[in-house]
Amino acid sequence: MMGQQEVYEWKQSLEEVNIWVKLPPGVPTKQIGWKLTPTHIKLGLRLDTDSPQYYFDEALGGTALPEESSMIIEDGVVEISIQKAEAGAAWPAALAAHAALNDAADEENIRKQILLERFQRENPNFDFSRAKFSGTAPDAREFMGGINMDRFKK
Repeated sequence: MMGQQEVYEWKQSLEEVNIWVKLPPGVPTKQIGWKLTPTHIKLGLRLDTDSPQYYFDEALGGTALPEESSMIIEDGVVEISIQKAEAGAAWPAALAAHAALNDAADEENIRKQILLERFQRENPNFDFSRAKFSGTAPDAREFMGGINMDRFKK
């Protein structure tokens, strides 16, 4: 039985999705390229040639704002920060094809985490670190009148 290979790690917050990809040793960072559209991401070697080598070429798990997203390479790790098109949207996975790997409990935990982050950002003088939900977490985009970005303290 072969072990699983970890291609990337990811996490999300209220407004963004972060993806980390560890590069194999010896890969020149100048050869790494990426392309992001609102619904798709490509990351690989020599994207501007006829024979690119992709780490991934996949549909995103949600909708992005490419012009507000970025990529950096540091210490052999590519970090991609993707701005969500809709703050508070809970992406089931960074890449759509991997959403099926999550179970309902994972998706519920994502919704809870995003809603708690929204509450903390809207009410910076309160501590929500020990807050717990009973039952199903509501959608952070719609709960209690929805997200008002003007209320956020960055």
